[in-house]
Amino acid sequence: MALAELLAPTVVVTQDSVFSRFGAPSARAKWIETTQGLLRAVGFEASLADSVVATELVLRLVGAGATGLTSVAQRHPLISAGVLAGAAWLGHRKGYLDWGGWRSGAAKAYELA
Repeated sequence: MALAELLAPTVVVTQDSVFSRFGAPSARAKWIETTQGLLRAVGFEASLADSVVATELVLRLVGAGATGLTSVAQRHPLISAGVLAGAAWLGHRKGYLDWGGWRSGAAKAYELA
């Protein structure tokens, strides 16, 4: 039963002349086209599945990090407030909190959408 489940979605491609003996002279060309189409479909499905797995992994890691940060912030609120204030000061000092930059970024995002 396991072998049948393994082989059920497969396509057998042969170099034998059995197809031409039964009156299908262009069977080999059709099989080549079919095989190429299947390989393209499998490649697309594999890349799609890989991207879904990578996205799920990233979201799980971000969620775990956010959960950990909120639990630390709840246990130590004064230290968390100091860290946030320091990050805000550093962001302001480096120019990340410039309103003009945020407005231009929002306008670019609006244009792209």
